[in-house]
Amino acid sequence: MIKKYILLIVNCLLILLSLSGLALADSAVPILNLPMLEKLDVSLERELIKIDMRFSQEIDYTDVTMQNPTRFVIDVQGGWFLTQFKQEDYQDSLLRQVRYFQYRDGLRIVAELKYAGSWYDLTWNEETNTLTMIIQRKFTKRQTSTLADGVTYHYIRSGTNDGPVHIHALEIEINPFAEGRKILEEIGSDYPSTNLSLRTTFRKGSLVGFNKISDLVEQEDAFAGINGGYFGSDGLPLGLLIQDGQLVSAPILDRTAWGIDADRRMRMDRVSFKGDIVVNFFERRPVSGINRPRYSDELILYTPPFGRTTNSNQWGLEVVVQHNRVIEINQQGNSVIPPDGFVVSAHGIAREFLENVKIGDRVQSIVSLNPDWLHEGVIQAIGGGPRLVEDGKIKITGQEEKFLPDILYGRAPRSALGITADNRLLMVTVDGRAEHSIGMTLQELADLMLSLGSIQAMNLDGGKSSTLIVRDKILNTPSVGEIGVHNGLILKLDQVSSKRVKD
Repeated sequence: MIKKYILLIVNCLLILLSLSGLALADSAVPILNLPMLEKLDVSLERELIKIDMRFSQEIDYTDVTMQNPTRFVIDVQGGWFLTQFKQEDYQDSLLRQVRYFQYRDGLRIVAELKYAGSWYDLTWNEETNTLTMIIQRKFTKRQTSTLADGVTYHYIRSGTNDGPVHIHALEIEINPFAEGRKILEEIGSDYPSTNLSLRTTFRKGSLVGFNKISDLVEQEDAFAGINGGYFGSDGLPLGLLIQDGQLVSAPILDRTAWGIDADRRMRMDRVSFKGDIVVNFFERRPVSGINRPRYSDELILYTPPFGRTTNSNQWGLEVVVQHNRVIEINQQGNSVIPPDGFVVSAHGIAREFLENVKIGDRVQSIVSLNPDWLHEGVIQAIGGGPRLVEDGKIKITGQEEKFLPDILYGRAPRSALGITADNRLLMVTVDGRAEHSIGMTLQELADLMLSLGSIQAMNLDGGKSSTLIVRDKILNTPSVGEIGVHNGLILKLDQVSSKRVKD
């Protein structure tokens, strides 16, 4: 008690001296025999923060973590130093500031952080009378909740060497394959009571244009959705898109895509496109593209998903085909696409191929993918890239898929799809370009997808596009708020009764 009163007097003396501008000599209070903070050093290292606090003698201290804001606090019984208050601010991704001041019956030292989650250790060195705090930058905290039968939500906060990262993931149990369901029935076992279905989605009535993922989820009366592949400023997809078994958009640059067939087998691969137009069984010319603008010397195939018309200019020749027969020849452009047919549009050299086509001629469009997903029964597919994980190992194919450096090496908000060994789908977004989350590089995203159980994983369009929706709620925090994108992948829940085969 006497020491406490003496310390109070000393604190008052310190305040008076500091107000008067006088310095307190080292020998001013030797008779008190109280521990003085002689030096405090902060080292900002790649994986940790080190704070060394050297005292004049052994100390009695307590430590605690406080929140809002997150700070690590050390109270030193009877401690003091030569000024009343000191504060240092740091340009660091985790440490905001360190301050120390006279507090109640001693000295308080505070290390304030920019975000929560990190942990620390304290060690005392008897030889140097130094208390050392080690703050670890890396940590992972996960919250998991079930949103519906077969749908689990993971919210993950991570600390990295470069800053905080917030991750949102839906883990979706895809019902057993057709043959697997038969086996379950044969052994009299239950299979899931909720029929989960996945479908690619884009704006109804036209392939051109933008929609928010929240609007696409509402449009389809879906349970959840994630933004999909890349798209151009003209509002058209840049990559593979299959909806309900129909090729909507062709892959580009042999980039990675995700697909699912009618038996719920999911797959992931680099996919290429090949197409031909065949006139009267013999004349053949390669297709330059499908459902996109026609450029010089190109032959473009337009199908009903593109919209009501081709929206092309008058510099080409177009043949309108219904039931594989030419029903119209148009040299004005912007032909109407028959709902049960297609339009072939040609310019320049490619136009010459159509010059002799007549009404009633037989015209076929032959399109295929490699791997031949259409022939293999893939009913929904969405492109993106690059590949992140292949057969359980990290394999980033960004250079092979000709992605630009900002995607290959930058840190950004990310979206990704993963397939687990037991046929679960992972829809994942990573917040970025924000104080609460710095985003990820492709390497970090690949590490994440592997840690979540993916044996196959791929990157989707990211940046401002990254959005994960459940019903009418945005789970992640888009970097500029939700924006319109071209396409997405949605999850629908069709409630059916649980079935069990009787013995």
